[in-house]
Amino acid sequence: MAQRDRQPDAGGRAGSDEPARSRAGRYQDMGDDWAVRVSAGVAKGDRAALGELYEAWFDKAYSTARRATGGRGESLCMDVVQEAFVRVIRSMRAVRSEAQLAAWMKRVVTSAAYDMLRKEMRLARREREGARGEMEGGEAETVSGEQVEWLREELARLGVEEREILELRHRFGMTLREVGERLGLGAGAVDRRVTRVVEAMRERGGEVFDE
Repeated sequence: MAQRDRQPDAGGRAGSDEPARSRAGRYQDMGDDWAVRVSAGVAKGDRAALGELYEAWFDKAYSTARRATGGRGESLCMDVVQEAFVRVIRSMRAVRSEAQLAAWMKRVVTSAAYDMLRKEMRLARREREGARGEMEGGEAETVSGEQVEWLREELARLGVEEREILELRHRFGMTLREVGERLGLGAGAVDRRVTRVVEAMRERGGEVFDE
């Protein structure tokens, strides 16, 4: 597949000309002025500042989650990153330096990872305790012909890129980073697009799948 041209975003960044990214696609340290401005913006509820922080810190947060969870799978690490940013929204305070912001972000992600691991362990324990009585006589959940047809129609409505992202992610099982490399997007951008499309489809399909 030919590499797609990166379109500039609202800040005028495009492709390899983005000054904040290294050649490997990861964000470099942004500096104290950036950290002061963005942290103050997030603390005030500025969505643009939150988006900037998410874009700058996605890879770092994901790597921190991987280390904190002992190299667990992508699904758990993505849940950790999402939970960490929910906590950022709730408790961000303005900082005085990039180092202070980095230290705080790492603590937030690590704390979210440990909480997620504890939650996973509790769920696994409950499942083991209740498994004995549920192994027999259960009916497998089926998908009706109406639901299959609805899914086909919904996929046909998607744009070419949205459909391709879903196919690479869910049909071929690629990671967010692999999908991004295939399409010339950052892993964070892929995550946002997948989430947006899936949530929109879930909302439209409420009546079909809640029968």
